[in-house]
Amino acid sequence: MLISSTHSFPFEYSLIQDFINYEHSLSLLDWLEKVPFWKLKSTGFYSQWEFRLDNNIILPDNLKFLTHVGFLNGLKTKLEKEFRAPLGKEIYIKFHKMVPFQEIKIHNDYLPEETAFRLVIQFNRGWTIEQGGYLIIHNNYEGEINRVLLPLHNTGIAFKISNSSLHSVSPILGGERYTLVYIFSQENENKDN
Repeated sequence: MLISSTHSFPFEYSLIQDFINYEHSLSLLDWLEKVPFWKLKSTGFYSQWEFRLDNNIILPDNLKFLTHVGFLNGLKTKLEKEFRAPLGKEIYIKFHKMVPFQEIKIHNDYLPEETAFRLVIQFNRGWTIEQGGYLIIHNNYEGEINRVLLPLHNTGIAFKISNSSLHSVSPILGGERYTLVYIFSQENENKDN
């Protein structure tokens, strides 16, 4: 995982390139295009297909490293160093798929006492501007745009979740936009010494 740039406004985030090697990224995409686990989730501000990776879902042998303790600890260590903050022990892994006409409106992912950071990685068969599905970073709820990111294959964003971590995904106009999401819990500040 290569961190290509780090930003502190309007919230703390880092841009990621080459999350995994290219062959593994294509294997993951092949698997995501075939699995039957997708469930449609629609709320007031988004609609997408998703599933959580748990013990009932078995990854292909060449992708099992995505859930191995050593790999997860490596991600955690990089994020702790990058954001200068300790993370908790809980790590959740989800997959998202967005298809034409689906979008995610402005939100911040903030749930007090629950999650601290997200690592969001895109997988697709080559994404163009005409397909929409941009990840948009906002300065405020009025929609002022800070940055627009094209969801290029095997790239992503790591960010600290807060009230100001406002982002959205523009409507998908063509193709399927797959995302791997690692959700890291907060360090428990009330633990016994």
